[in-house]
Amino acid sequence: MKSKLIHFFILAILLSACGQTAAETTDSESPYSLEIYTQAAQALTSAVTPTKETLLTLKATSTPTATPAPTQTPLPTVTLPAHLKPYATPLPYLTNVTGYSACGNADYISDITIKDGTVLMPGEPFKKIWRLKNTGNCAWHENYSLIFVSGYSMDGETTIINQYIAPGEEAKITVSLIAPETEGTYIGYWILSDGAGKVFGETIYVQIVVSEDETEEEPE
Repeated sequence: MKSKLIHFFILAILLSACGQTAAETTDSESPYSLEIYTQAAQALTSAVTPTKETLLTLKATSTPTATPAPTQTPLPTVTLPAHLKPYATPLPYLTNVTGYSACGNADYISDITIKDGTVLMPGEPFKKIWRLKNTGNCAWHENYSLIFVSGYSMDGETTIINQYIAPGEEAKITVSLIAPETEGTYIGYWILSDGAGKVFGETIYVQIVVSEDETEEEPE
């Protein structure tokens, strides 16, 4: 009986030693220790947190997107047809002109009154008369008019021609004007317009010299 108890205590001591050794071995070899978790967390934080040098590099290499400047659409400019005299100026301000006649045309023949360079007193009324020829394919009617183009209007107004001119015929075209009050040389440009407000033909002009000196030589 005594021999059996001795054997039992020896076996219990051996089993206890083996259990303790296994526990120690398991704790020391476990891959999920607190130290490993701490090292892994530090490595992740270092990887996602940019350093000062990294921020400077990103700032130097980044290119801002340029905002395009707003563009402006140019306004259209209305000009006279190519067959008109070269000294005629553009017509961006003639609100009563709707275009150019497809069949109307007119050629300048001569000045009947007020030759170029005629001397007039300041404020003197006068009538300018041109001789023109209908060189188009359609007749000029009574409601056709002479309208101011550019330069000095000299108080002239749109004037109805009040006559019928067939193709190939000539006509006297008249406008009433007033010399400016200030001395100097003045020129004004005019053009014919049909009943629909479409212009046609050559631009015609009147040129005068305003002076109080009556001895100034008149043009022949």
